Amino acid sequence: MAMLAMRKHLKKLSIFLWIIIAAFIGTIFVVWGAGRQGMERSEAAIASVNGDQIFREEYTSTLRRYTDYYREIYKDRLTPDLLKNLDLENRVLQDLIRKRLMLQEANNLGILVTDAEVESVLRKTRGFQDENGNFRPDLYMRILSMNRIAPEIYEQGIRQSQRASRLEDFIRATVRVTDEEVRAKYLEESEKVNCKYVEFRGRDLAKDLEPSDTELKELYSSQKENYKSEREVKVEYILFSPDAYKSKVSLTDGEVQDYYDTHESEYVQEEQVQARHILVKVDSDAGEKADAEAKKKIEGLLARVKAGEDFANLAKEYSDCPSSSKGGDLGYFGRGQMAKPFEEAAFALEVGEMSGVVKTQFGYHIIMVEGRKPPETKEFAQVEGEIREKLTKEKALELAREAAEAAHEKLGDSNDLAALAQENGLKLTTTDFFKRSDEIEGLGRSYQFANAALGLAKDAVSTAVKGRDRYFLIKMLDEKPPIVLPFEEVKDKVKRDWRRDEGEKIAEEKANEFAKKVTDAASFEKTAKDWDLSVKETNQFSKDGYIRGIGRSEEFAEKAFEAKVGDIGGPIKVRDRYLFFTVLEHTRFDQSEFDKVKGQMKQQVRAEKENEALGAWIEDLKSKAKIDIDPLFVRKQQPASPPGAAS
Repeated sequence: MAMLAMRKHLKKLSIFLWIIIAAFIGTIFVVWGAGRQGMERSEAAIASVNGDQIFREEYTSTLRRYTDYYREIYKDRLTPDLLKNLDLENRVLQDLIRKRLMLQEANNLGILVTDAEVESVLRKTRGFQDENGNFRPDLYMRILSMNRIAPEIYEQGIRQSQRASRLEDFIRATVRVTDEEVRAKYLEESEKVNCKYVEFRGRDLAKDLEPSDTELKELYSSQKENYKSEREVKVEYILFSPDAYKSKVSLTDGEVQDYYDTHESEYVQEEQVQARHILVKVDSDAGEKADAEAKKKIEGLLARVKAGEDFANLAKEYSDCPSSSKGGDLGYFGRGQMAKPFEEAAFALEVGEMSGVVKTQFGYHIIMVEGRKPPETKEFAQVEGEIREKLTKEKALELAREAAEAAHEKLGDSNDLAALAQENGLKLTTTDFFKRSDEIEGLGRSYQFANAALGLAKDAVSTAVKGRDRYFLIKMLDEKPPIVLPFEEVKDKVKRDWRRDEGEKIAEEKANEFAKKVTDAASFEKTAKDWDLSVKETNQFSKDGYIRGIGRSEEFAEKAFEAKVGDIGGPIKVRDRYLFFTVLEHTRFDQSEFDKVKGQMKQQVRAEKENEALGAWIEDLKSKAKIDIDPLFVRKQQPASPPGAAS
């Protein structure tokens, strides 16, 4: 059911609209993909579900879509460690199995989706409509072309997605939600506690302690496993650099113009101000005394500026910001670059005006605005060259990725990277032994490369690994397992560990001593003041919520919720510190508030139960299905043993 011919000119689309389009295409294609349609079969299946085979091509292309999807979300934060934690290889295989099971069940139940229903979905997709809500066949074709998706493949994905949705609706319809379940959910989320607390942190209490060599050697001897060298590996690799593919990139004037039209927001210079400031630094968790002293100091400086003293000279002498060397000058900055209270104060000032005292998480500020630039949009002619360079780099990088993935496909079940390189005229490079933090000759320090290499078992070959704007295939040749390092090499680390252990003992002793002196909220405040301890406040938190200043602690939350207002509790160990608290507020069940949100809460509970029902239904299908997975494929997906593990 291919739609009409492509249009000649793409009108401007807002970035928001393109996000909608990307989200829709991503949802259909990441989950359902091309399926088995139109794929050539060059190798055996990696798995089968009730005889319905899953081939490597489908697995690889789906894995690539998942990776691209998360790369778009996380950008530069998508490190190899994060990718490993996402466990995409296993998730992709399990999702393909789930997809097979759902479509098989849809067949068993006779669930069909007609061409007219597919077209109806297309016509209702906001991303394929003009500003009046009319479906644009030319826009539809253009977007698919830009994403390199054939219409019949995309429409098949919609058909499969719709069949699955109807099947899911059938399962969801079996879910029932009781009033008791809604009430329990409301209690879980609405009951909140607010506490004051003091903490005894070992690292602060032991930072000035000096252990003897005898004490350090005793710790070293008892915990040698903690003082091993890092694992080192030697690899060979093929580099796929985008520079080698730039000559193969062709860009039309229309593509460059289209990019500008659809990314115009990238070329908008938002309003900016130029400002100086004076900062009196005080930590957000400092005590009341330190905060009061910092505020008094900044108020004194404000009075001096108002009396006629030079702002820049005072900033040079008194500001705690690195900008003090420039008289507090921060240059021009836009919205979103500074702490919110600072930004709001600066943009509210006219040129030449000075703020009052402004509090941020860094401390207290005085701000003087000295310049302002209005927003402006760069014309296409100003940025055409920049866009061409950007698109050329992106396309060349995409070609490099495709080349790396194609080369990996050629390997098949073989791990002979040298033969692959020789047969295809590719350069094979062998490294010396290196560990995670080392610079690698010819590559420098590459976190992504090192993590991928260290994650390989001996003689295993990686999938395409993205480094800094380049791709690799890596084969692990040899490794040096971790060994216990001599005492003198790790003495500083042993000393840090000794201080940590001793600090924890001291913290526990002091926390227990504090507890003996405290019997109620009043004695809590008095003892904290006598001991010169900083009293902190959590703000309201729920039973399973994040606790400000503490993080997540099941034990702390449990004890706090058991207590009444004015009660005390502790000591409680939370990671590297001991806490003692008193309850300030305890918000309990409120029938009138519950009545206001009961309907919304019921929908939330229903959604959770529906997801649980779907998950249980899929697991039931799995338990009854005949699922075969190629053992060789499983072995190739397994990471290397962790350092020190038995081989």
